[in-house]
Amino acid sequence: MITMNNALKLERYKFFHNRKNWLYMVIILFIVLTTFIVNHIESKEYLETVSHQFMGRKIRAESEWQSVLWTLENNEDLTDERKTGLKAAADFYNYERNKSLMIAVGYLSDLEKERRGVLQAKNDIYYHLINQTEDPEVQEEILNKRMMTLDEVKQDIFFNDYLLESGLDIELNPYRTNGVNGLVLFFKGNTLLLIAFLLVLLTVDIYFSEMEEGSYKTFYTQPIKRSKIILSKFMVIIGVAVGLFVIYSMLLYLLGLILGGSGQWQYPIMSRENILKFSTERILLAPTVMTSMAYVLKSSALFLSGIFFVIAMTFLVAVWTDSSHKTIAVMILLFMMTFIVNSLIGMSFQGHMFFPMSYFYTESVLQVKILTNYYVGLLMNLSLGLLGLSLAFYKFKKKDFLGGL
Repeated sequence: MITMNNALKLERYKFFHNRKNWLYMVIILFIVLTTFIVNHIESKEYLETVSHQFMGRKIRAESEWQSVLWTLENNEDLTDERKTGLKAAADFYNYERNKSLMIAVGYLSDLEKERRGVLQAKNDIYYHLINQTEDPEVQEEILNKRMMTLDEVKQDIFFNDYLLESGLDIELNPYRTNGVNGLVLFFKGNTLLLIAFLLVLLTVDIYFSEMEEGSYKTFYTQPIKRSKIILSKFMVIIGVAVGLFVIYSMLLYLLGLILGGSGQWQYPIMSRENILKFSTERILLAPTVMTSMAYVLKSSALFLSGIFFVIAMTFLVAVWTDSSHKTIAVMILLFMMTFIVNSLIGMSFQGHMFFPMSYFYTESVLQVKILTNYYVGLLMNLSLGLLGLSLAFYKFKKKDFLGGL
């Protein structure tokens, strides 16, 4: 009887001697490096871009200020209430145009002293909007022009105040190239979903390797338990997935370290208390922060639990369909559904909470950009993965390989 250890060695040997598998791993490396390069390029342009945006805001605020003043001077039919609102708006626009110029200069210079001034100037604008512009209609008009909500304003105030009081080196450029940021930015966007799909292709290849070679009848009738066969395949692909994640994460950190230093593991990342509290209602709880280290660790846990789920589901689909093409087709549908749900459907969609693959969007989960819960995501992916793997084991043990698949 072949032991489990020998079965694992055999599956590892077959995996690493398959050129197609190496091609998939190189493609994943290419995606990781491309993400790093894109973020590095963005870091070079970000400060200048934002500076130009605030200069544009300064110009718009000046135009709006003059427009409101003209309305006050030339429209005699205004009610006292409307005049009061317009005067408050004019006062805000005048205040904003001066502060926006200061912020634009601060972003362009990017000096430590200027960075603190930028955050303080932003908060001054926000406080002025909330405290001095008491007319709800005027507030709403100003916020709509800036495509912001009052809740987002209060969140920005909270985060800026936290940074100003933290004693940390303030960073205006979220794309700054360094070791910590290399890892933080890795978890943005669709990168993890794309890597997960490539790992699915590796899973399909390792499961159907004997069938593609035409040796499955000989292999599956050897003196080895069926459970050991499928478990060894599963353990090898999980080991490869975790190994690639660790190696490529270290590579990202080292590249960032070489180009921009280590970075600050204690640097805060904005979040909300929703990530730790279960609720199906669209209610944003109080803002909070987590350190960059906590963010990277939590994102890693979500990603790896998601990988466990999709690999288990791939095995289940493969066992039931007996076709690599059908398996890939089913998984493509799942990934397309994930992309559509998270890219085209709003945050308040309750399906985010209970759709396991939504948790590949770790940035959206941890910063509460979609309605999810961190612990729900972990437990759901792990439990459904175990269930899928158990069903795959059961079906695989019952197969009649001598009679054909």
